[in-house]
Amino acid sequence: MRAGSLAAGSVHVSWSFQPRRTARNRHPKPVTVASGSAIVSTSGTATVKIALTSAGKRMLKRAARISLTATGWFSASAVEAVVASRAFTLTR
Repeated sequence: MRAGSLAAGSVHVSWSFQPRRTARNRHPKPVTVASGSAIVSTSGTATVKIALTSAGKRMLKRAARISLTATGWFSASAVEAVVASRAFTLTR
């Protein structure tokens, strides 16, 4: 994945799955399926490699379709982090 920036900083991307609520677990924590990061030394673009976690590999083995949320954030040294989030569905 390629990410562009106007200043030096770091880019982070995380894919997560939100489990359904059950009678036992009313507030389940999201499961991180994949994540990656890159450091941008100057303004321009950086390539972020996104790697599956072990929980993500297990989930994708069994699922024909899965709904995930991608969250990306960019943080520069002197500025507060910029965060964006989007839901998407992976299908086989």
